[in-house]
Amino acid sequence: MRPRGFSLIELLVVVAILMILVGLALPTISASRENARLTTHMARARENGLLISMYADANNERYPIGDEHPENASLFWWKPLIDSGLLESKEQADPEWAARSSGNPRYAMSFAMAYNPDFMRPESLVPYADARTSPIRQSQVLYPSDKGLMWQWWVWTGQWRGHWCCAPVHPVAPVVMADLSAESGRWPDYVAEGKLIRHEGIGGPIMSTWYGVRGRDRR
Repeated sequence: MRPRGFSLIELLVVVAILMILVGLALPTISASRENARLTTHMARARENGLLISMYADANNERYPIGDEHPENASLFWWKPLIDSGLLESKEQADPEWAARSSGNPRYAMSFAMAYNPDFMRPESLVPYADARTSPIRQSQVLYPSDKGLMWQWWVWTGQWRGHWCCAPVHPVAPVVMADLSAESGRWPDYVAEGKLIRHEGIGGPIMSTWYGVRGRDRR
């Protein structure tokens, strides 16, 4: 006897079942992909944080200063590392991003590591345009396990493309503390009582912490 073929109704049922199975599998696949991405970025951020620490160890504990303005210094932390031979190029600090963009690596150093903490107090702020970098030593960080050293400032995932702070969707991204411990977090996790207050560029979580290296990001 010749095998009976599928009827149209049976084929439709099979297709429907397959579509349901695919729909159930997609969130798991997406979550696995995001976890793999975050793991890779965490490792890269911690490696860059370690390179910054190595630079400081070789330069009288001083963190790298790549520009005279603190915010630019946070983005150009890699320049002194190239000059010292710790990095071959900025692309080495973020190879995946280098393949997409010719800009700065997505990992930035807190500009508290290159700015006088006396000027990061609410009562003694300097106009943003007038701010200038100052040498900061590792030993000046009062709470190394609670003060952010580096964060991923630009987040590129399947769900979000934009700045880590201060997006309303609160994307998860790597953060490296001054003691070189690494974790993933959302920017509100590093804001006192969840209330963001910024003046003259100061007060951004991790990036420009109130009280600078004398302050805390983790509460």
